[in-house]
Amino acid sequence: MHVFSHSATRRAIGAQAVALILIAIMAAPQLVAAVTPRFPTPHSSAFTHDQQIQIGQQGEAEVRKQMPVLPDDDPLTQYVRYLGEKLVPYVPDSPNPRYPYSFHVVNLKEVNAFSLPGGPVYVNVGTIQAADNEAQLAGVIGHEMGHTYMQHAAAQATKEGYAEVGLGILGAILGGGVAGALGRTAISLGANAYFLKYSRQDESEADHVGALLMYEAGYNPQALADFFRKLEQQGGSQGPQFLSDHPDPGNRAQAIAAIIRQLPARQYTNGNTAEFESVHDIAMGRRPVSQQQAGQRRQGDDQGTGKVQPVSAGDVMPNGGWRTLNHSAFTLQYPANWQIVSGNETSDVTIAPRAGLTQNAIAYGAIIREFEPESDSPDAAMHELESDIRQSNPDLRIIGHDEPITINGVQGREVDMTGTSPIDDANGQPLRERNWLVMLPWQPGRQIYMVFVAPERDFDHLRPAFEQMVRSFQLRQD
Repeated sequence: MHVFSHSATRRAIGAQAVALILIAIMAAPQLVAAVTPRFPTPHSSAFTHDQQIQIGQQGEAEVRKQMPVLPDDDPLTQYVRYLGEKLVPYVPDSPNPRYPYSFHVVNLKEVNAFSLPGGPVYVNVGTIQAADNEAQLAGVIGHEMGHTYMQHAAAQATKEGYAEVGLGILGAILGGGVAGALGRTAISLGANAYFLKYSRQDESEADHVGALLMYEAGYNPQALADFFRKLEQQGGSQGPQFLSDHPDPGNRAQAIAAIIRQLPARQYTNGNTAEFESVHDIAMGRRPVSQQQAGQRRQGDDQGTGKVQPVSAGDVMPNGGWRTLNHSAFTLQYPANWQIVSGNETSDVTIAPRAGLTQNAIAYGAIIREFEPESDSPDAAMHELESDIRQSNPDLRIIGHDEPITINGVQGREVDMTGTSPIDDANGQPLRERNWLVMLPWQPGRQIYMVFVAPERDFDHLRPAFEQMVRSFQLRQD
């Protein structure tokens, strides 16, 4: 009979324990992978990684020209950068290399934030004021980083056809600063005016990425849902701006909660930090300007560069000849002495006489764009479009009510609007501008709209040409 010594027994038990630990360690990665959701896969884009970085750098320069960006040494900027850099290490570096994220603060009172391709992230002072704790602000930053990581802007630009004409058109799009009432939605959209037109699916993906970045950095992702819920409850002057640019994908709070349930339990960082309280006090002491005020100041600083110089009727009136635009979504006739000054056969287009515009403004012409409303109802979609346009151009006013219009068998909606023209009168005061908005359904969930623009004093003279353009408009349904 073999007798085991106590030491031998202990060695045997120890060996078994080590074996069990090794087995557990080998199994652990598989177990974590099974319960930890992976980051969504970024969308494909016609733009390379380096091209998107270049676009972002161009955009940064334009944003500083067009928006009141705080200096890099401002305590608000330093704090936002500190939070952003806490999240950066957790952004996956595959399947695409990690972008060189940068973080900035814009001295605007609207509760909003946006990002550009290639890494730049911007947070308004109003957002810092609205946040209740550090975790909520980190969530907003992570959400915007999610848009960049998912390549939403680059994918949208690819879809709209801008990739076919290279980086130049995106550089032009990034250069906002439009003086005309509708110019900001046409020739020169501005960084946030273009890149914030995200779909609800985009928003859901950005929420997902932002929640995972928060979790990895030690913040409770629930704070992101809390911030959105707070804005929804506030409504009024604060909620709509952020939520109109970041549409609720539906059950946002529940979706984030579902992500949290799949994550291993952990101890979260206290969101009520002394650093946040100090910075929040600084932000509350600031007096940020509104977007409209910033635009007015910028126009004054431009020293007239945004103004369209006085023109004669011969410079802008149609000469009687017509050309045909064969677009991928429609065909259209336009005056032969006008030009396609923005866009191409697969993207949004602006058609105008050269004398009726500058780099930053449109005073005479037509804008044709695609719109994806949340509602399938024509009436609701039209009201949503009106609200969207007025959101970017608060000076615009609706004249009367929208009415039905039938164009080549397709029933749509039309309405007149009035705003401020980039042309001054003899006393140096801006002329009033008339805009005719026409919207037609195209494909499920997609509308195409046209806006015809001219100073009120000239609009009736141009209306026959505008009406001929509308009569010639034929949608492609294939």
